[in-house]
This record gives sequence, C-alpha cells and structure tokens, in this order.
Amino acid sequence: MFIRIFSIVALTGLSPRTKINAMPTEDSSIQQELTPPTIHGVHGSSMVTDAVELESGRRTSCMEKLISNLIKQGTKQIKKREKNRIKKCPKMPKKDRVRCRKKAKNWAKKQITNFEPSYATVRDRCGGVCFDSEELQEAVILYTSDSEDDRQMAVNLHGKIGDWPTCLTTSMGYLFVYENRDDDWYLDDGIGYYRDTADVLAFNGDSDNPGVRDFNEDISSWDTSSVVELYKTFIYTNLFNSDISSWDISSVEVMSYTFADTDSFNINLSAWDISSVRETSYMFAYTGNFNQCLEWSFPFSIWYRRRMFYKSSGRISKNC
Repeated sequence: MFIRIFSIVALTGLSPRTKINAMPTEDSSIQQELTPPTIHGVHGSSMVTDAVELESGRRTSCMEKLISNLIKQGTKQIKKREKNRIKKCPKMPKKDRVRCRKKAKNWAKKQITNFEPSYATVRDRCGGVCFDSEELQEAVILYTSDSEDDRQMAVNLHGKIGDWPTCLTTSMGYLFVYENRDDDWYLDDGIGYYRDTADVLAFNGDSDNPGVRDFNEDISSWDTSSVVELYKTFIYTNLFNSDISSWDISSVEVMSYTFADTDSFNINLSAWDISSVRETSYMFAYTGNFNQCLEWSFPFSIWYRRRMFYKSSGRISKNC
C-alpha cells in the first residue's frame, strides 16, 4: 500500500523526519544553481535539455523521475566544484597538497550526503499530473496518518489536500477507511461492492485513526468527473461536513455506505447528477446529524437501494 509514496523517500535517502527544504551545509548556492529538468506531458514544462520521457502519466512516476534527475544534477555540480578545489592544490606548499585534496574530497562527500532536492519544485513540476485511484488512496493514508511526520510528508509532496489533482481517479471506495478494508470483496463490471450481511452489521463502529475520525477539510474542488465508485468513501469520518454538493458525480454508479456512520455530515446533495447511479444501499445509514431532503429522481436502472436512510432523518422527495 505504501510502496509508491515511500519509494520517493527511499530514492532520496530521506525519512519523513527530514527537513525537506534544508540546504547543503556548505556552498548552498549549488541548490540555487540547479535547473529542474523537463518532464514531458507536465503542464508548464518548457525546457529541452535533460529531458525525461515518462513511461506513463502516473503522478508518482513523474515525482520519482524528477527527484532522480535533480539528485543527479546536484551530484554533478558538487563533483565539478570538487575538481575545481583539487586543481588549486598543486599551488600550495608540497606538505599541504595531500591534505588539500583530502579536504576537497571530504567536502564533496559531505555535500552529496546532505543534498536534498526541493520538494516544492517537484510538486510544482508534477502539478499537472493527476492521481490515479491507488495513488490517491496512498496519499490520503499518508495525509490522515496519526504521525505528524507522515502528514507533513504528504503536504510536502502534494500540497494542501483541497488542491490535489484527482482527474484520473475512478474509484474513491474506502478512501478514508483503509484500516477497515476487507480484501474479500468482489468486482462487478469493474466496480467493487459487498452484499454481505456482515458488512451491514459492521455499523456503529469507529475508525482507529484520529486523522480519519477528525477529517473535515475542504475538498470541494476535487475533480470527480471520472469517478465511478464512492463505496464507503467517508464512513466513520465523524467530523466530516465539507460542502461537496458541487462535485460532478455523473459517472458514479455505486454510492453504497458513502456517508454511513458520519456523525456530522449534513450537506444537501440535491444538485448531484445521479443519472448513472445503480446502488445506494445504506448510503446515509447511522448519519446522526443528516436531515436533508434530497430532490433526486432515480433512474429506472437502479436495483439496490436497501435502507438508504437507515437510522437517519434524511429522505428523498421530488418536492422538498
């Protein structure tokens, strides 16, 4: 689950505790001299030197390749300065020449060890590359972690969660409930969902992660036009009440358990285009605060709407 996010950390040799924008201990101008290489297919990239051709449009691939090239460029600059320092050694007294060369090599080694690429640069250069479904899941895991270091790493890599590019995301199933995910789910036309009684009985539970329970940030600007599944997306997010009524869900087919057991959610979603929806069972079950009247007219194709408002005060009407 964490392989791609933390492969970036492994690539740089950093841990989430590292100060992302720290400069080398000497000659910090090395960092300033570096020019980020272009990444083809990334909006705003215009350079033609040191180009990197992406194997795919994946956001993580963009970041990994850009970080790798920044590290290579930084190492190259440091080695160049090491050679310039060594060139000065023959001009010194003979007894000091060996020490001069050794000092230059130790300096270069220290610089390479301490060198860190600018994550702000990486984030900006890869800003036009969207999360796919799995990448978004992993980024949310990092962002809602109970570790401050993990949360800061997510911000360093991707910026504020409300600004994340989600245009390639097709599934937001289990997005904020990853610790409760059951691997024994099955697919129907590429969309995952349960019809297991045990799944229904799992209600009145709680998330083990305070980052999930307390999540209530503005994600109204997310691009959801490609999403087809909102299965259990916000379940157990006790404080979530962000206004997502402007989301484009015209492609969504599954909305079962989407807001189940969310204690605070009470947003009117009548503006949602539900023309593609075919499953909404337990969508608002146990939503203690939800009392909205939704002006929805379901398509005839919908076939699974059992207990949509179970233990909830919400309702559907054509004339709210």
